[in-house]
Amino acid sequence: MAADALAILSLIIVLAAGIYLALLLVELRKANTRKLQEQGRRVIAIVTNVEREREERGNPEVPRIDYGYYIEAEWTDPHTGNTYHFRSNRLASSPKEYTPGTFVHVLIDPKNPARYALELPEYDGYS
Repeated sequence: MAADALAILSLIIVLAAGIYLALLLVELRKANTRKLQEQGRRVIAIVTNVEREREERGNPEVPRIDYGYYIEAEWTDPHTGNTYHFRSNRLASSPKEYTPGTFVHVLIDPKNPARYALELPEYDGYS
């Protein structure tokens, strides 16, 4: 009986820690986006690809199939000639307005362009 209670308590602690870490990650991402909004540089990148990723969930015999979409874009810095590649966070629906060859705004950290956020107003802001 005491072992069962200890196992349940351990499970609750692990779940609570997981939820806490997930919320912390969301807050860190929001803080990064706010910092880019305040101090970042807006560039216009060209969409190079929209990747569709298939995800199967649930019962393996009758899985629930979901699709995730990612916008991939690139921008070449006219001062240095360096080309930077960007990828959105997972989007739940197909970004029909972003096809290869169209443009997307990206906020970059001028000191470290690897830190960026795609501006996607159709998808609640930034990705």
